Amino acid sequence: MALIKIEKRSDWLNIFLFYGIYIDDKKVGEIQGSRTKEYKVIPGSHKIYTKVNWRKSQVIQVNVKNGETINLKLANHKYSNFVVGIYLILMILNSIFSYFYSYDPFLFGTILLCLFALYSLFIFVFVKDNILNISEDEITSFES
Repeated sequence: MALIKIEKRSDWLNIFLFYGIYIDDKKVGEIQGSRTKEYKVIPGSHKIYTKVNWRKSQVIQVNVKNGETINLKLANHKYSNFVVGIYLILMILNSIFSYFYSYDPFLFGTILLCLFALYSLFIFVFVKDNILNISEDEITSFES
């Protein structure tokens, strides 16, 4: 037997979502939060990807030998946490500044909302099939 180990990296954006794990187009389980799951497979070539809601990772092809473990890492799109974090900081700053200075916070909030909508549109159109990133980490051998 061979083993495929998938580690979900921690991110605060989607900590409560369950990510479906697919091996050879068959759902074999789910992973949530910052966890690691292991799946026994027969030696040979396998197609692996993950899905959550409408998002899907790229499909990777791995070739495992008998007694071998393939370690995979699962993470969100590299800019997701950064963009949402910046957006939240700007919304908080908007609220603070509107309290101390006389300007219309609705205008700034609308501009931020439009920028966030443009980013979301970019994700839906150009990055939708690679919003999740699954990559091979290392290969280790174990005794059968």
